[in-house]
Amino acid sequence: MLLLSAAAVLLLEAKTRGGRRPAQYLAAAIAVIALQALLGYVYGAVLLIGAASFIPMAFNTAAAFLLFAAGVLAARPGAAGC
Repeated sequence: MLLLSAAAVLLLEAKTRGGRRPAQYLAAAIAVIALQALLGYVYGAVLLIGAASFIPMAFNTAAAFLLFAAGVLAARPGAAGC
């Protein structure tokens, strides 16, 4: 998640030849992972919070990543992309 976040910040100004912004796709991936963890907490599904062999994501961390993803998506409101 931190690597995706760093890549999204670094690519915030980047634009492909087709006019798409890679940071928006990375932010969407971060939002999906964070929403999955948050839904795991809401419904009590341990498998959604984290993989069995890894440490699960904390609730406040998932909420922070979701806010970060929303911020990256809102940084360029008129940009074409996701």
